[in-house]
Amino acid sequence: SEPTTDAAQSRLADLKESGIRFIPASRTELLFALDEMSEEASSEDGLALMTFSTHGCTTAGSAYLMPVDGARRFIAETGIPLQMIYDAFHQVATPRRLLVIDACRESLEGGVRGSLATAADFQNVLKQADQLALLSSCGDGQASWESPRLKQGIFTHFLLQGIRGEAPAHQDDAQIRLGDVFAFALAKTDRFARKDINAEQIPWYGGDPAMCDLPLAISTKAEQQLASRRKRKEAMATTLADLAAARANHPDEISAECQRQVESELKLLEDDAFDEMIQSLAVLKDRRQTSCRMFSAWWNQRDVNVAADAMSRPSLAGSWTNTLGM
Repeated sequence: SEPTTDAAQSRLADLKESGIRFIPASRTELLFALDEMSEEASSEDGLALMTFSTHGCTTAGSAYLMPVDGARRFIAETGIPLQMIYDAFHQVATPRRLLVIDACRESLEGGVRGSLATAADFQNVLKQADQLALLSSCGDGQASWESPRLKQGIFTHFLLQGIRGEAPAHQDDAQIRLGDVFAFALAKTDRFARKDINAEQIPWYGGDPAMCDLPLAISTKAEQQLASRRKRKEAMATTLADLAAARANHPDEISAECQRQVESELKLLEDDAFDEMIQSLAVLKDRRQTSCRMFSAWWNQRDVNVAADAMSRPSLAGSWTNTLGM
């Protein structure tokens, strides 16, 4: 069918404009898609990814995902075997293989997944996944819920939110990795299901643990913070080098204790206070005696102001009067 919300329609239009090919969700088309993935995922640096949001069924100990033309009476004949999906992943060249399944419900009747819990044998087949990372939307005996308010499966909704930047990024490179996205989606799915549906739904991660480090996105906010930290580090290194050189040239003007205090305090300052200190230390770039004398005068006066400010603060041990005598 077609998406009903404005946001989903907009995203679908963006995908079509970018050249993404769309196919019907029928069994034959999906079988062709599995075969094509095996052939096209030939790059060792690539990513083989498949996601399913549908119904899951079992028969005779085998698990199946149901296409749009799947029939309850003929599960084995009309469903897509999970083992066939595993086999398709095993044939690709890339070691980066990711399968997302938001599909756990025995009944095919009705339009909202979640009324019946996941069958144990379906979960057992899911847990047999190897040589790939598998994200499953719920655990044993739980239902995989859709939300009329979200217009989507709960797990899929929060998984996409995490990839779009809601999941926490690593501070050293601003990257959002698969493990971060899954942890975010797990916590959000569990909380939403308990609060809005009064049910328990706890997604789980299976298969290749190394895939947790797979980068999925870059956090703009984290990238800006990383750039700010790098800029701060560079400014601090340059400024402290100027301070050390100035003191080496004129030890009578800048004491060793002054240098130690500046180095210690500069590491603790943030934002405007840090920038003010850097600007004050900039006078030492020329390393002249007059510049050193000017900085020392500023630093000593600053110590006096800081001490006076500390003395004027109220304490629990004594009385305090403000500037109005109150």
